[in-house]
Amino acid sequence: MAIDHLGKPFGKSSPTAPLLKTTSESGDIEAQKKEWIRKLEKYNEFNDSGFVHPFIGKMTRDEIGRFVYKHNDHHLRQFGL
Repeated sequence: MAIDHLGKPFGKSSPTAPLLKTTSESGDIEAQKKEWIRKLEKYNEFNDSGFVHPFIGKMTRDEIGRFVYKHNDHHLRQFGL
């Protein structure tokens, strides 16, 4: 399994792949929250058996689901949520 280390929460200052960094932030928290929710809902339709994460490598749909959970948990914990 490519992501055995996902059994624990992501640590602080985890690296972000340049491909995944956001460069335009409007500062509109409500708009960003809506976009985040939209992207989470869209994940239900995700079906890319060839998905390759920039750091982890090739991932199954189950692994991607666990990664998405851990990633969101990481950001929610950043804001004390």
